[in-house]
Amino acid sequence: MHIRKFTLVELLITISIIAILAGILMPALAKARERSRKSGCLGNMHQIGLALNMYVQDNRYLMPYCTMRPSNPPPGEIGFPSIAAVLKPYANSEIFLCPGDIDKKWFTQEGTSYEWMSELMINGKNVDDKTFVIFGFKEFIMMDYDNFHGKPGQLEAKNYLYLNARVTGKPELP
Repeated sequence: MHIRKFTLVELLITISIIAILAGILMPALAKARERSRKSGCLGNMHQIGLALNMYVQDNRYLMPYCTMRPSNPPPGEIGFPSIAAVLKPYANSEIFLCPGDIDKKWFTQEGTSYEWMSELMINGKNVDDKTFVIFGFKEFIMMDYDNFHGKPGQLEAKNYLYLNARVTGKPELP
């Protein structure tokens, strides 16, 4: 019985084939991981939208008064809570962490990875109890604080939440 051993050339060819296959698969795995993060973010924002709808129903169809940046509130919002604090009775705090906020920078700093769009004057606005739309307002009410899902400048780099709990990967024109 003769045992055949691998030659050095055969071993090197096998290793290079494995390296080529790994090189082909790595970008595909990175894209799949990014799609998974974006999908998780979409789900979190949808849950926030549902929690906000419960809040609005419990509060005479009025939007909450929140600050867009709890760590450094703009003038006129000093003392306002974050949206995460307002919705705490309606939602688990984990949904305020975007999976794309990998180092948890925004979540740690602001208590949420998502920016409340108070600059669009939505605080305290009336909501239509049938359509769940702020009267005369058709824009998104929250978005990712940072470009968690793409390169800066790409509209698809952030996710956007509308009052009716609809979430999109690109802002819609009013």
